[in-house]
Amino acid sequence: MALLKVAEYFAKHTPERDLKIIFFSGEELGLLGSQHYVKTHLEEIKERAGLVVNIDVSGDPLGTDGMAVIGTKELMGYCDGLMREIGILYSTKLDIYSSDCMPFSVYEIPSVNIARFGGKASFHIHTPNDHLKNVSPRGYKNTITSTIHLLRHILNAEIYPVSKEIDNSLKDKIEKYIWNLDYEKPELKWEPKYKK
Repeated sequence: MALLKVAEYFAKHTPERDLKIIFFSGEELGLLGSQHYVKTHLEEIKERAGLVVNIDVSGDPLGTDGMAVIGTKELMGYCDGLMREIGILYSTKLDIYSSDCMPFSVYEIPSVNIARFGGKASFHIHTPNDHLKNVSPRGYKNTITSTIHLLRHILNAEIYPVSKEIDNSLKDKIEKYIWNLDYEKPELKWEPKYKK
């Protein structure tokens, strides 16, 4: 729902920079869709991708808004400031996030991961009771508004405001995560430190 609304907005308001909206499947089975996408579009991703904005869980009318930034402290501050500009307070952290952003991170492509947790929908996530009746337009509002606001600023900025880098404090965590996801040595942009 949230991603469709973001796509609808940018279909009517074309940004200055390219935007690719992707629906991945198989996240819970090991990020199958995003891993496959990165492997099959690797050269394009290395050359052109500047940021991944990942919408994870959303729609819960009760709950809190969270943002995990895999990037730099500057990117985290930039995103936090943009959210405050529109009156939405996020619990923001510089940390890895177990979602479709991870396959991109080994190529030092930063990501902003937007989610909403805490109510009935979160309690039932990934169970047989994970149903549309547990979400509402009110629960999607902050996610949709925040994602559009963030992308609008980044994609229309005179100078691209995001550095293609990831803070050193996150690199060991990324290596361990990818090792444990595939049980294979990941290809990394930086010198590996983690030994399986």
